[in-house]
Amino acid sequence: MCVCVCVQDKVRCILEHSQLFECDKDLLERLWSGCSEDMFLLTPTNKQLGLGQEVRQQVSSSAIDTL
Repeated sequence: MCVCVCVQDKVRCILEHSQLFECDKDLLERLWSGCSEDMFLLTPTNKQLGLGQEVRQQVSSSAIDTL
């Protein structure tokens, strides 16, 4: 059982209970250690790398059109 404190812990907990983790724990550990810090880094620069309002509206419209 995982004790999840933050979003990063929750994602790691999900991964640790995945089929990939059961099949290849070392691979998942290498992938996680290579990207987990960057995925959850919220510096002002990283926050500015978002899609922007215009793209979000296009994606939302496309999602609604497919329903």
